[in-house]
Amino acid sequence: MAMSTQIIPELIEIGLDILNPVQPASMDPAKLKEDFGDRLCFWGSMDEQYTLPMGSPARCRPEVIKRIETLGKNGGLILGPTITSNWIPHGKLLGDGQCDYKHALSLTGGFIMKFHHGL
Repeated sequence: MAMSTQIIPELIEIGLDILNPVQPASMDPAKLKEDFGDRLCFWGSMDEQYTLPMGSPARCRPEVIKRIETLGKNGGLILGPTITSNWIPHGKLLGDGQCDYKHALSLTGGFIMKFHHGL
């Protein structure tokens, strides 16, 4: 188990049921789902180090699909940025089309969370 996930079983034992953040740069989202998906809901998982701050819709869309197919398989995913970061410029996630969450909605037919600076 990776260093960043070693504490997760203990957190589940004390009642954790939603894991946030899920940072793909330091955690393997597919492995998290495999190891803990029957006991946790995962919140976040969209990379805030590369994809969101520098991504285009063409770069973002495959990551959205990958997260839905791995962490979201059979439910248990609140798709969004890893954390609600203040360093992502206002409007980057909403309004300018950089990360196409509308595409995610069309794939899932469901609800995803949107965050934006200041909320």
